[in-house]
Amino acid sequence: MIDPAAMIAASTTTWNRPASKGEATEDGADECARQCHETGRPGLIRRRNQSRVHRQPCVLEGGLPHLITVSCAAPRAIAPAGANRCGTPKPHSTPVVSAATARTPTSVRAGRSGSSSIDMQRSHRMRPARGSHATVGGMAARKSAVPRPSLEPDVYFYEPSERRIRGSWFGRTVVDSSRAVLVWAPGKPVPFYAFPRDDVRYDLLAASLSPSRSRPDVWQWYDIVVDDQRAYSAVFQLDVDGLDDRLAFVWFRHGETGPGDDVDEDEHWHEEAAEVFTHPRDPHHRVDALPSARHVRVALGDKVIGETHNPVLVFETGLPVRYYLPPEDVDFSVLEESELRTGCPYKGTARYWSFIGPPRAENVAWSYAEPFPGMEAIAEHVCFYNDAVDLTVSD
Repeated sequence: MIDPAAMIAASTTTWNRPASKGEATEDGADECARQCHETGRPGLIRRRNQSRVHRQPCVLEGGLPHLITVSCAAPRAIAPAGANRCGTPKPHSTPVVSAATARTPTSVRAGRSGSSSIDMQRSHRMRPARGSHATVGGMAARKSAVPRPSLEPDVYFYEPSERRIRGSWFGRTVVDSSRAVLVWAPGKPVPFYAFPRDDVRYDLLAASLSPSRSRPDVWQWYDIVVDDQRAYSAVFQLDVDGLDDRLAFVWFRHGETGPGDDVDEDEHWHEEAAEVFTHPRDPHHRVDALPSARHVRVALGDKVIGETHNPVLVFETGLPVRYYLPPEDVDFSVLEESELRTGCPYKGTARYWSFIGPPRAENVAWSYAEPFPGMEAIAEHVCFYNDAVDLTVSD
């Protein structure tokens, strides 16, 4: 036999918001009984003191349940709905609580004619706690799990961004927009911004003299022209339904070849007031640098290049785990710094080292001297390409 009072107590939660218009705040359930009979309308009765506030359902005789709120100076059993201060049931009602009612918080709103409509978990304060389950016939419904879907290979995904994005070349602002969309193109590892035409300086664009051939999804390429300076194939219009009314930019034109590649275009990008390098940051991309106690050993052939029990592990969305070794645990006598530099919008600018051999291996390791905020743990640490060396990791 289910004890309604026990079920009510089990479903009771703390609720500390102030009483709103139309709610009574009289001290006790006696007022609840009076209002129930006088108005015939369910509502919220609230009672509280210095400590905590509880809520419990109260059932109108022949009507729908509403909420009665009582407080106590110390934890104690919650009286049944319709009870007075000492817990004695009042004669006008008898608590009737189902298992589903006890499990799931329910808000009740009164209609104009005195009838009520139940609004299940509409308001934020009435949502069930995380981890709670929907109920079917008083029993918790079993949830199911599915693998997280990957991006479809032939579909362009985009979402609006509320960030203010600015791009400049040769000291002139070419685009300034708070209405950009972030686009994920098929086969591209990083997203790009697409802007409304009205937010782009059309007077600084001209049909490209050297159209890029790197993107088959582009309908038109544009050059940026500032006085006698020209950035070739820096702007493009997609030949994609839903995005063909916008203009996009190739950030820093990495991998492009053309007449302007040897020209310093003085290109800068900002998200709000923060400068961004290499490519736009993906809001769904996460990078975590975690100090670890794992044993990491790096070798090439029969030569051990580094070994440590104090690595920093970097977990980055879509990439293998990277193991950064403290500089004091790396043998720099077999490494030679190269001229290669790369940029990452999440970590900063990296410099590279080659293994002198024999045999020689180019650019097998890198390090960030001044990583971006949030990645300070990898400063001056050295990381090796997992597939370019013999990497051993153990607990």
